[in-house]
Amino acid sequence: MTLYKVGYDIVDAIGMTIHILLVIFYFWAKFVFHARATFDFFFVVAVVTSLANILSYIMGLAHMDAAYVLPIIRCTAAGLEALIVVAILLSLRADTRYWLAIDDNGSGMTALSSAMRRYMNLLSERGMITHFSTRTSVYDVHHMIEEHRHNVVDFSALALDGIIAKGATSVVMRGTLRGSTPAAIALKIYTDVQVTNEEVQRFSRETALNVQLSHPNVVRFFGLCVVPPSISLIFEFCEYGALDVTLRGHPEIWTLAAKLKAWLDACRAVAYLHSFSPPLLHRDIKTDNFLVGQDFLIKLADFGEANLLRPRTDGTMTIAGTVDYMAPEMIKGGKTACYGTAVDVYSLMITLWQIMVPTRSPWEAKSHLEVYRCVAQGDRPPLLPIIPKSCAKILEAGWAANPNDRVAVEDIIPSVHRLWLLALHQKSLKRTKH
Repeated sequence: MTLYKVGYDIVDAIGMTIHILLVIFYFWAKFVFHARATFDFFFVVAVVTSLANILSYIMGLAHMDAAYVLPIIRCTAAGLEALIVVAILLSLRADTRYWLAIDDNGSGMTALSSAMRRYMNLLSERGMITHFSTRTSVYDVHHMIEEHRHNVVDFSALALDGIIAKGATSVVMRGTLRGSTPAAIALKIYTDVQVTNEEVQRFSRETALNVQLSHPNVVRFFGLCVVPPSISLIFEFCEYGALDVTLRGHPEIWTLAAKLKAWLDACRAVAYLHSFSPPLLHRDIKTDNFLVGQDFLIKLADFGEANLLRPRTDGTMTIAGTVDYMAPEMIKGGKTACYGTAVDVYSLMITLWQIMVPTRSPWEAKSHLEVYRCVAQGDRPPLLPIIPKSCAKILEAGWAANPNDRVAVEDIIPSVHRLWLLALHQKSLKRTKH
């Protein structure tokens, strides 16, 4: 009889240990792993069931079986265990409805967290979001999330403060990414929400590219945030905003030394992209896509048009970029153009010109067609007297008509660095004659 009780106690001890570990796991899944709200019902039922079992095992070990208390508790625990199956089914149903909501042309908004819904409604009221529509499968979205699961951030981990910028297709909101070391972030929400298979693939590609990048002059990427039907990207917050806005809005801080430091930062960012094997082409380099961070460090952003230049292809890609910064070979190539890293070099040169002459447009009031014509026939932005002669030589070497004649970015950096140091120590630089 004593041996029987010892065996029974061992079984109770093992059972109690298992349920204690289960409770720890449930709390980890809920509060550390941050499982979605669809997990809540299962969480409650499972925790209560395990606690009831733990209590029954404790009473069994203490031999507190008087007044039928122990049998009642064990019957209750058994009944709760039966509810776990129901809890699993309800959680799966809620999770499925959460994702299927993206196929209901906007009705998925009911599945959003209250915070996200509030921000989406705000954007809609301001006319920044015109409509939500979906022409993709839940499988495609799930596949993207699974592919980038280590970079998916739950919206509950974000605290948003408000809108800081808006464009034709996106709105940028400032916020904080909660965690052991909270970080200031910029959440880029795409406002023309057309969730097609192509858009899902584009987000997936941009995420895959961003996670590879780690450089002081490239905006840090924190992850992807998916709240059906919205897909957003999370980046570090750059306190001084877009370079073009800062150049025009605060001319007093842009001394020659400051401009040359911006040149150096921009060149380093592009050289970093081109250092990949195969090289990474940004394809949309312009002042709008550089941000000004802490200590006026210039950082390259917006890799939506970026592509890896595969060595075994002929270099043919779809045309991309902004007209004022577009290389002649892209303009002449039509809808498809054969190009390499030299297109980024050309765009970078126009960007450097703009940094040096922030009060003027590279092509003044010319239309897109006029810009096309000017670039194709060899015209370039004017080398004004404000541009030092040594800087003008760099620009001319980088925007040559023949892409094979353009200098590589990494070869520009030493010269720009030397010019910056000279300007920093107030050494005079010869001006371009006009």
